[in-house]
Amino acid sequence: MHILNLVDSVDNINYGIWNTVTTLFPYLEEKGCEPEIWFPEDEVIPDSIKEVPWRHIKDTDAFEKALAAYSTKETIVISHGLWKEPTFWGAVAKKQGFSWVVIPHGMLEPWSMRHKWWKKLPYYNLVEKRKIGVASAYIAVGLTEYYNLTRFFHEKVHLLSNGIKPISNLGAYSLKPRPSAYKFIFMSRLHKKKGVVPLLEGWLNSRAHEHGAHLSIVGPDEGELEQLNKILSTRSTNINTLTVDIPGPAYGAHKEKLLKEADFFILPSFSEGFPTAVLEAMSYGCYPILTDGCNFPQAFEEDVAVKILPKADSIRKAFNELFQLSPSALEQRSLKAKSFVDDNFSLDSLSDNVYSFYNELIEEKA
Repeated sequence: MHILNLVDSVDNINYGIWNTVTTLFPYLEEKGCEPEIWFPEDEVIPDSIKEVPWRHIKDTDAFEKALAAYSTKETIVISHGLWKEPTFWGAVAKKQGFSWVVIPHGMLEPWSMRHKWWKKLPYYNLVEKRKIGVASAYIAVGLTEYYNLTRFFHEKVHLLSNGIKPISNLGAYSLKPRPSAYKFIFMSRLHKKKGVVPLLEGWLNSRAHEHGAHLSIVGPDEGELEQLNKILSTRSTNINTLTVDIPGPAYGAHKEKLLKEADFFILPSFSEGFPTAVLEAMSYGCYPILTDGCNFPQAFEEDVAVKILPKADSIRKAFNELFQLSPSALEQRSLKAKSFVDDNFSLDSLSDNVYSFYNELIEEKA
């Protein structure tokens, strides 16, 4: 079984999507699948992409030529995200008789559609809706997204959550020393929908300095860094500006080091498909602070996360309460959160569901 994953970019800004795709490859290969990742030509190809089967696709003509080498009965084409080349290429593949699966990754969620609606809504109604409407199936990566997508695509929608690789030597991280001065970390794109501006404002209005707490806002800029720096400059007399840093993106060993050292992971997002970064942080012993927009209702149902609104005052109140949490109480919460992730979102088990779904699509072609 060939599985051709189409992404619009392997740039670091798109890390969340392509990393989720390629992380699954070893598990599918063990089951006899042959997964690949195809993308438009990029100037820089990350080393982790070079370690898996990948292909540059110049344009639609090049895609058709490459696709000709694959059998419609043994190949599934999966487009990740919307609006760009993967949608066009997926539609071409479907027209040629291939099974085509669309994974929107939260791009059809209400907040995302409202953001820049004057561009998205007309384009969706005139182009995108018509193209993805013929897909063989749709995958929702989160429970909330599943309910939203079924309103449009009904029984063709399947829930297959993202997962994470088990962390080796996990016990060393589960009992990390807990100082009385806690470290909070945000680790995602600096994009408006991630709630970084209310995050910073909430922190500056909190009692962080009194408790010696520290906040790191980590991630590549996608339009919000200038506003964050402006807020820090304007509030320079606020002592809390000394307790926050914005160091830029972090990957690989640097990212792991930051997660190991952090006590809390905060994502005050307005909208997500399903935040794999939260799962990863929880597996490192970080206790999550999330919004409903993170599309992770199970975390609140199982009492393994703090719920906030993507508003400065709500974030401020949550910080002030957590500053006073005892190290032993935090340790208990973190271990519970870690166990929840390990038991429910390990790729060891989730990959079985993914493989079964792909196999069903192939059998329908037989």
